[in-house]
Amino acid sequence: MASFDTTLPMPLLYHSLKHHASVLQQQIAQWQSAGEAGWQNCLLELKTIGHSQLDLYVGQLSAAAVGTEILYQLQTLACQEAVTYQSWLALQSGYQQLTILDNSTWTLRWGEIPHRFVHIHPSRHATNTQRIDAYTLQTVIATKVYQTVFEQQNVALLTIVNTVRKNFLQLSPIQKLHEGQGIAKWLYQL
Repeated sequence: MASFDTTLPMPLLYHSLKHHASVLQQQIAQWQSAGEAGWQNCLLELKTIGHSQLDLYVGQLSAAAVGTEILYQLQTLACQEAVTYQSWLALQSGYQQLTILDNSTWTLRWGEIPHRFVHIHPSRHATNTQRIDAYTLQTVIATKVYQTVFEQQNVALLTIVNTVRKNFLQLSPIQKLHEGQGIAKWLYQL
């Protein structure tokens, strides 16, 4: 998987692995079913997630449906070409927001990849968007894949989390999983 979603039409640039819960769920399942090769691919992809806070779309629309809706709105605004899109962004200090069918709001910026100049993100504090720490997301993804690939279902979850954090993500171990919060919340939500 590329660091951005290559299945979406140009000019869209969307890092769905970082920002789309259902894409993440599908990717986790693929890595799990691919065994140790999937585990290695998972570790490589986790490096693209970064180190800060992320906004994760948790709504029901697919990445393709989100993209289609954004492109439709840009066409309606006559902003689907690079020049008009850049001018439209300039009206709001380099970004704009659009609300789509499911009432989720998306932040649009200039994309730095050739022919993918419409860089989209789920907006912070918006409907169907939840904020997550990058290290929490990395831990959750790696834990889910590791647990399945290495058949660790009977091992205490905290032990698996700390094995993944220490041995593969170079993160500090945690003392406890807090029910309904942080890592524990996302382990059950993704």
